[in-house]
Amino acid sequence: MKKIPIVSIIVLNWNGKSWLEECLSSIYKQSFRNFEVILADNNSSDDSIEYTKKNWPGVKILKLSKDFGYAGGNNRAARTARGEFILFLTNDVKIPKSFLKELYTVAKEKKTILFCPRMLNYNGKEVFPKDKKYSGMGKYGYPIPAKQPFYVDGAALFMEKSVFEELGGFDEDYFMFQEDVDLSWRARLLGYKIVPLESAKIFHFGGGTVVGSRKNNGRHKTSTLRRYHTEKNALSNLLKNYEFKNIIYVIPVFLILGWGEAFLYLLTGQVSGSIAILRAHLWNLINLGKILAKRRKIQKTRKVSDKEILKHISRGSGKWKVFKSMGVPKLN
Repeated sequence: MKKIPIVSIIVLNWNGKSWLEECLSSIYKQSFRNFEVILADNNSSDDSIEYTKKNWPGVKILKLSKDFGYAGGNNRAARTARGEFILFLTNDVKIPKSFLKELYTVAKEKKTILFCPRMLNYNGKEVFPKDKKYSGMGKYGYPIPAKQPFYVDGAALFMEKSVFEELGGFDEDYFMFQEDVDLSWRARLLGYKIVPLESAKIFHFGGGTVVGSRKNNGRHKTSTLRRYHTEKNALSNLLKNYEFKNIIYVIPVFLILGWGEAFLYLLTGQVSGSIAILRAHLWNLINLGKILAKRRKIQKTRKVSDKEILKHISRGSGKWKVFKSMGVPKLN
């Protein structure tokens, strides 16, 4: 019988053959060796699976029947994981040799905690400002650089498998984007802490499969698909996870900010962006019954009040700060 691994590394892939060499090479160079690797393939049409079988025979391949997105693909792979801990990686990530050792050394001492590695870009340069190195969240649901993490970015999310199962995994209605915010938020509501690990670094390209959000040649660029899913899921996060006394003022502000964004897209001739934002809000209205059912479960089991949660949330709007610093994006 094969030795049971301590860590199950799940690499999510969709038509990402070009990223797998760097990603898998960095995994198999780890100084900590007690792990298994699962390639969760979202029904790729390239030859990612054939490439992996040929070059990385030790990888366990989970070929899915369709593209289940980030949430669904990782949930299905997690069910097959044998490790005590799970490390979720996107395929456009590479990790230093000491990465797993750094995580496990802290994890074995501090149980039932989510661990937040330090994110750098693919070339090892800073992603965030020097004084705000982690992924925070503004009061109205949008990511923003912060001194301490509010959530663990899904590009490299490390936690105990038992905690992941207790949380019910990722919300599969999200497909992609903001599911990491939601999982981390729900973990906080149950009393779990998120610990930043400065020494555990990852190198993340960002948008290796789906167009990322970045400044390119002086212009903020992203995609209509990204804006739709991010807006849709951010609104769901607020509806599910805040106490009612905060929802009654947070949601109106969120909607006003969203409609303002839609108007800016209209002014710049990007009608598809306006439609994406309005569709995202409409999805939540149509699915409000389902969202409220999830909310009731979360609010019933929560152990931490919003008074404590808000200590870890940045004031103001992350969306407004991004638009102010980067301008109206050009949508692909």
